[in-house]
Amino acid sequence: MKYEYLMKFRYEPFATPVHKNFLSMPRLIDLKEAEEEIGYQFPSELREFYQSFSGGRIRESKGGNLEDYNTSMILPPKVVATFHNAIIEALDTPPDTPIECDGMYMDDSILDMFEPGDIPFFDIIQGSRYLVLKPNSENPNAVWYMSNNIKIEDSFEKFIWNLYHKSPSYFEKIIEDQFNIQNNLYQ
Repeated sequence: MKYEYLMKFRYEPFATPVHKNFLSMPRLIDLKEAEEEIGYQFPSELREFYQSFSGGRIRESKGGNLEDYNTSMILPPKVVATFHNAIIEALDTPPDTPIECDGMYMDDSILDMFEPGDIPFFDIIQGSRYLVLKPNSENPNAVWYMSNNIKIEDSFEKFIWNLYHKSPSYFEKIIEDQFNIQNNLYQ
């Protein structure tokens, strides 16, 4: 199994996690309903992850790099579907309140930073910054920052591996470096 190294962090919903990392048990009905809601299957690597976990947080790397302040979260399938559809609906009718699903929020002021069809699967910081998959692209499993065409990884699986084996926030350096490069191009 691809995510065997994370199995020790899997817990039952509503159980108190005993690790800094916690990933919820999969609920395959949630995956099925989320895919029905968006009208197609999630990209293969995200779908495979959801068959092992329904989302959660990786706050401590294998090497012991603990980031208690880290609020990043791999979103559950139902939340991903709701946010995905809100991005598409905002093209016609921009909302004037945050998007909410199961107690998780997406700030309505950022909806125009996504492309229609983006799958916001990773909440970087409390509803205002996301990583996405682009299912209509040449590589639907590649992980992107929500704007500025900043690619984080060529595969979702590698992204998850790096969260645990490198650092729970390793992607922040990639985003920062790319913003600096882009800003220098316009000066």
